[in-house]
Amino acid sequence: MPRLSTPPPIRVVPVDDSAFAREGLRAILTLDRGIQVVGEAGSRARAVEEVQRTKPDVVIMDMRLPDGTGPDACRDILSDFPHMRILFFSAYCDNRDLYNAVMAGGHGYLTKDVGAKDLLRAIKTIAAGRSLLGPKETTRILAWIKDTGMHAPAVLPPRLSPIDQRLLSMLAEGATNKDIAASFKQHPNAITKLLSTLYKKLRVSRRTQAVHYFVTQLSQHSESHNGNAISTRERG
Repeated sequence: MPRLSTPPPIRVVPVDDSAFAREGLRAILTLDRGIQVVGEAGSRARAVEEVQRTKPDVVIMDMRLPDGTGPDACRDILSDFPHMRILFFSAYCDNRDLYNAVMAGGHGYLTKDVGAKDLLRAIKTIAAGRSLLGPKETTRILAWIKDTGMHAPAVLPPRLSPIDQRLLSMLAEGATNKDIAASFKQHPNAITKLLSTLYKKLRVSRRTQAVHYFVTQLSQHSESHNGNAISTRERG
């Protein structure tokens, strides 16, 4: 009977301005034989250099760095390595930080009070191509955007079909892929393809980025249009 080959370890680079924090991360990551620390960095500039040198599978990114922010470093890295996986690891549970991490292209966001097992599980989840940013985080960011009145700059809108707009509306309501599949009476795999096509139209890569577009562009336009229609009816 042939022996099953062991998959290569997940190559990781921790980025944190604290040497103590990096040492702690390294100690935790070495507990799992399926994970290998191949480098580390304490700044935005150094993070880019280490990623270029080591080509890791996952970068663990702090939110605050001495020469910029974690999201800044995330954009730098993804511009050169668009398939790189970024896990934000922050001391703060802050809605603005979560929003900035998502809009920069991050694949997950954890706070530093999580246990070692949760961190290791998160690294494996992200390395496998999945995201830790689900409907719950999407709903949280959506509520924060509405509460703060944050607006996106006006952009030339893509041509969206009624199905695209319905998908966006359901995403904004926090619907899961399973919920959407039931509503559309389609297999979940078909919904995944529909969402992928929608993201390409919007030039985004995340569910939350799509919801942000809906809230700051489509929903505002819709409310304005509806408000004008009401005013017209009242005048009539």
